[in-house]
Amino acid sequence: MAYSLKNHPDAAVQQKADEWIDKIAAAQQPDGYLNTYYTLTGLDKRWTDMERHEDYCAGHLIEAAVAYYNTTGKRKLLDVAIRFADHIDSTFRVKNRPWVSGHQEIELALMRLYHLTKQDRYLKLADWFLDQRGRVMVRVKSGMSGRTPNIARTTYR
Repeated sequence: MAYSLKNHPDAAVQQKADEWIDKIAAAQQPDGYLNTYYTLTGLDKRWTDMERHEDYCAGHLIEAAVAYYNTTGKRKLLDVAIRFADHIDSTFRVKNRPWVSGHQEIELALMRLYHLTKQDRYLKLADWFLDQRGRVMVRVKSGMSGRTPNIARTTYR
């Protein structure tokens, strides 16, 4: 929506986006976590299965927040994204808890957040995610393919 609004401003579309952003912000947990699947099915299971795409979804939320802020100047979704990124950083990089993302989305999003905020922790977290690839034993619980994803077996440095 943000990219559409940038090219074709529309007050009604922006108002609808703001309504959705209010709902997204209301769903965020006090510690910054945001994923309604786990909010509804059990927060105790969050960050336990690398194939459940939590970091992938977080990356898209972060990218959307940066784009919406750049288009509208409104911070609400950006503040949600920052809290979520801080949660991810505290959960993984700071504790050096192994995690290999199945997609590069989180790294791309963290770089966009770093470029906007100039906060080193997002650059460090993106770098940490890259360093996990090929160095971490991956355990996939969902059993979708029964194989370790190729991206988890390859080092990038």
